[in-house]
Amino acid sequence: MNEADQFSLSVIEEVQKAIQESGMSNAEVIKRAKISQDYFYTRTRGEKPFNTNDISRIAEVLGIDPLMILRRASAVIENDGLTVDPSALSEDERKRLALSGTYDLAANENPDKRYESGMDGQ
Repeated sequence: MNEADQFSLSVIEEVQKAIQESGMSNAEVIKRAKISQDYFYTRTRGEKPFNTNDISRIAEVLGIDPLMILRRASAVIENDGLTVDPSALSEDERKRLALSGTYDLAANENPDKRYESGMDGQ
């Protein structure tokens, strides 16, 4: 298996954020998810990507939807460094971004600000 690509690296970041947000340690997640430390850290270093089974098991331990991790990772890839000018977007684009949870366009119409609201509704 090849090293992690850009999306997989984003997934790794989101897995690490989700673990941090949970208040659990990596060791606790590893134990509860029944994966080896070597396996986990090989993936978090980007040497190999997490697979969907890994994401599912980790998300279950964290008590979150595994799709949340993937959606957040996808949003980072699609919008990395993007400054959104809401007036430059079509209505469909504004709806798509708002529904994706990547941007909270209704909160502030300042085009010089990057909008990010977590996809977990917080």
